[in-house]
Amino acid sequence: MERRKFMIGLGSLAAGGAAATGTGAFSEVTATRNADVQIAYDGDAYLAMKPDSGPNGDYAQWAGDGSGTLTLDFSGSNSDVTGGGAGVNNQAEFRADRVFTITNQGTQDVWVWFEDGVPDEGDPLDVVGYPGSTDGPFDIWFYHFEARSPEQALDGAAGYVNLGPGDSSRIGVAINTDVDGNLSEYTVPVKVIANDTRPDDKPTPEGVDSKSGF
Repeated sequence: MERRKFMIGLGSLAAGGAAATGTGAFSEVTATRNADVQIAYDGDAYLAMKPDSGPNGDYAQWAGDGSGTLTLDFSGSNSDVTGGGAGVNNQAEFRADRVFTITNQGTQDVWVWFEDGVPDEGDPLDVVGYPGSTDGPFDIWFYHFEARSPEQALDGAAGYVNLGPGDSSRIGVAINTDVDGNLSEYTVPVKVIANDTRPDDKPTPEGVDSKSGF
């Protein structure tokens, strides 16, 4: 399983082996080895994330701290989005197709979905999920390509997308606001989960759990 985190601006490795029997059996072996680990930017990692090449890709940016991590910015401070808007509407639903692309650059199939992340400070906001499934001041859900229905949200409960090695999915973002006054700018950590085991206990709407090579 791979878990990656990115930010949205709004207004251990384990291995096991089988037991051995016969003349070569042993009870325990402890050995120390070196492991080479290369930490890659999001665009080059095994689970690669990049801004989409379309116009809505302007909402996806590389973090300005040199970390090479992807951020989503739907606030008025996003200089790549012109037109004078200051953020998403209150008491409305905002949708942007094809904001960023996720690519499986590993060697096996993975199932990908999104969950709330843990902020560096303060309590987490319960906002990632289809409308009515969260307790935050707004809902954010992610969808595969043009499967815009909230019932197809890639939150692990309603759906997820299957990517084989080399496959990509163009991810859209929907934001549903339900705020009575006190409009604010939020920074929301979002966890991206890629698991090599399909969560069979979670229903998968037709058209979401599909290999794609966009």
